[in-house]
Amino acid sequence: HYPLRRQRQMCIRDSYTTGSGEISGTIGGFTLGSLSKTNDTTYTATFTIADGGLDVIAGSTIPVSFTLNDSAGNTSSSYSTAISQTADPIDANKPILSTVTITSNNADSSKAKVGDVITLTIVSNETLSTNPVVIISGQAAIETNPSGNNYTATYTMQSSDTAGVVAFTIDFSDSSTNAGTQVTAVTSGSSVTFDKTAPTTTILSIGTVSYTHLTLPTKRIV
Repeated sequence: HYPLRRQRQMCIRDSYTTGSGEISGTIGGFTLGSLSKTNDTTYTATFTIADGGLDVIAGSTIPVSFTLNDSAGNTSSSYSTAISQTADPIDANKPILSTVTITSNNADSSKAKVGDVITLTIVSNETLSTNPVVIISGQAAIETNPSGNNYTATYTMQSSDTAGVVAFTIDFSDSSTNAGTQVTAVTSGSSVTFDKTAPTTTILSIGTVSYTHLTLPTKRIV
């Protein structure tokens, strides 16, 4: 696999023998450069795979177009025969998390208390090299891969965690080791707010109740 930002080499065999010269052109849409001489008929040029380029699966041909210039200023005819890379695919795109949501197992899924479980649901647009690395409320979460490009991460809230909106980070890489951009926000839905303070009751005052005793006169019955 050829991942992003890696410098790769292309070997050139030709009758180009004068000086170190230079190369002008592209391979798979990436600019060729840094031409160096191996021997009288073999030269090496480099190219760097940048994000957003053309992905090429193993066994497919890679389009090529370049010319060589010698030290005297002579330019070769354009070379445009595609290269076949049997076992070297080019992965020119970072992975993306198409879905990220967060919920709590609290009766209100947007709230959490101590002991509640926070769950992140994650969907990637391609196969990742390993489970994403997830931090929830500053602590390592437990990541699982239930199927395909679907992942979950869970964490049980502790009394030592900071109250407020539950923060998280997700780091991930694809099978070619291209690192995706760290994710810190949901793609849809609400956040979860952590409240670790139990309610308290305060008696502000106790009123005084007065009773009046009424004495009735005694009447003798004869």
